[in-house]
Amino acid sequence: MAQGKLKLDNAASYASELKDINPSIVNDKFLEKNKEIEVDVAIDNVSIVSSKLPDIDVKFFQTKKDFYELINEEGIFRLKTVKKNNRLGIKRGEITIFIPDGMIFNKALMNNISGDLKIASFNANEIIASSVSGNIIFENTEADAKLCARSVSGDIAFNRCKIGFLKVDNVSGDIVVENSNYIDSSFNCLSGDIDVVTNNNESN
Repeated sequence: MAQGKLKLDNAASYASELKDINPSIVNDKFLEKNKEIEVDVAIDNVSIVSSKLPDIDVKFFQTKKDFYELINEEGIFRLKTVKKNNRLGIKRGEITIFIPDGMIFNKALMNNISGDLKIASFNANEIIASSVSGNIIFENTEADAKLCARSVSGDIAFNRCKIGFLKVDNVSGDIVVENSNYIDSSFNCLSGDIDVVTNNNESN
């Protein structure tokens, strides 16, 4: 089991950088020509799964749709926490985002502060995912150009994924890669474990 070292003074400084991982999408004319998905959640667990539905659909369980801004039009999908809602003391809910089989996104931006992110059977050219304390799990996911994932204390795991450039940074959580292929990679971890079990094409 390998160990990596993240070149940061402390976890707090690393956490402050998370706001830069998931920037706002600003070029709407560009978005009209490309499928973009942005998920920015504070508390609830989020699962992104494939489906036979003709369009993207969202189901909320033990949470309220009113807590979120939801946009799904002209190749743009956004699910973002409405910051005016104070959810302190509210039980964590579940959100499932159903993606039509075969849909390929140009860019996917995913951020969850304390809830988990689970992405399965998902395809995008570029994926950027971040969390503070929640886990990030990718299964059967493809990212032709790159996939970047960062967390402070949650685990980050990959299983049966195909990725161009894989970059994973963690402070105290573990990094696990199984049965996945990538052309190039960068793994950094301050105090957690890095466990890579894969038949990969990367040249070390």
